[in-house]
Amino acid sequence: DGGGGGGGGGGGGGGADDDAFDANIKHANEVRRVLFTFGAILVMFKFLELLRALPAFGAFIGLIFKIIADLVPFLVVLGSLMLGFSFSFYALLGPRWDLTSKFVADGPDAMNDDVVGYDVFPYGDDERDLPRPFWDTRMALLTSYQMMLGDFDMDIFARNKGDFYAMNIAVVLFVVFSLLVFIVLLNVLIAIVSDTYAGVMSDRDVEGRIAQADVVLEIELMH
Repeated sequence: DGGGGGGGGGGGGGGADDDAFDANIKHANEVRRVLFTFGAILVMFKFLELLRALPAFGAFIGLIFKIIADLVPFLVVLGSLMLGFSFSFYALLGPRWDLTSKFVADGPDAMNDDVVGYDVFPYGDDERDLPRPFWDTRMALLTSYQMMLGDFDMDIFARNKGDFYAMNIAVVLFVVFSLLVFIVLLNVLIAIVSDTYAGVMSDRDVEGRIAQADVVLEIELMH
């Protein structure tokens, strides 16, 4: 019996080792996928950088990199607006809880009799299966990005029947967000890109030769 018990213990230990080995393999595969994803992007940028040595591509690719550099302050301002409005929409249209209930993080399917009040779900009982774009912070950020691109379902505000004030405040925030992004920031973006384009294209030949010299110097330094 003792030997059998020892064998059983050994079998259990072997099973645990197999589980740990499988977990390590899975983790290694995930790391490999992530590295391959970013590696492919880096190779693409490196290829574009080498194309600068060709006269037909030098000024054009230099223009792209120059525009990206000039857009950094613009992107910081845009990102700040996106974060602020995303969390505002999340606070207004996201999950709710009352003083006597615990926070429900897994949506309406996680509700049970221990949760007091069903205000945790902001929509009506007949709309629980509809998409919830502001249910968590990640979805709120993605939905705000869609709003910035003009791809947004306005019915989301009409679904928020349970809270009249939240619905109206969210509509006002949506109008302000649209005005800032579509009118103010879009025109600023056009102005920045146009100014950079005019500056680079005015010295296109010089920019092309500078790009060629940079690539040749980089290749010589590598060897």
